[in-house]
Amino acid sequence: MLREILAGGRSSRFYEHIVREQQRAVSVQAFASNSRGPRLFGIEATPTPGTSLPALEQAIYSEIDGVKAGPIADAEIEKARNSARRQFMGSLATSLSLARTLAESALFYGDPGTINTRWDRIARLSAAEVQRIAKQYLTPEN
Repeated sequence: MLREILAGGRSSRFYEHIVREQQRAVSVQAFASNSRGPRLFGIEATPTPGTSLPALEQAIYSEIDGVKAGPIADAEIEKARNSARRQFMGSLATSLSLARTLAESALFYGDPGTINTRWDRIARLSAAEVQRIAKQYLTPEN
């Protein structure tokens, strides 16, 4: 959900502020790979002509700091929840994708049954929890 708030489309913080308002980048994207154990949260941006990389990096850190300091609007959380729900439902759409989701749940969490509680976990994730995660993991050292 943090990825969605920061970089999920044209209403995301990165797009609204860095691309549209400040015009420091042509695009800014974030990604978090699915893996067992520690995961990589990556951010990549394409600067506009004349924008220095340090200025673009500072703009990105500024948006991250904004998430950490809050508030995160209810609309942002709801958009992120809807996106997570849509992705989850897509993972159940075919026999192959369902099998993959069950296998990933077994591998990543040691329990394929976590698929049965995912919808509820998405619903319970709050703005405060997203902020806690951002504060804990999105640091310059990481």
